[in-house]
Amino acid sequence: MKYQRKKRFVGLTVGGRSYEVATENAYWERLNKEYREYFEAYNASPVLKINVDQLDFENNPADRDYVLSLIRNELEALYSIESKLAK
Repeated sequence: MKYQRKKRFVGLTVGGRSYEVATENAYWERLNKEYREYFEAYNASPVLKINVDQLDFENNPADRDYVLSLIRNELEALYSIESKLAK
């Protein structure tokens, strides 16, 4: 999943207390770059790429259902292929 950070602050709860932690955009850009490079070279198993830039799968049930359906469909296709190979 590609994730773009739109806020500079991340809310954390530690020991029942809420904190806001400032996170520089450069951190998120570097993290995205490193994930992209890792998964471009990864070949041990299939990789499902989902662009979530316009989705709020954490707070929007329709977006969450959409993402879960993509994952479910990919897993069903994978298991279908594996079961055919096992025969």
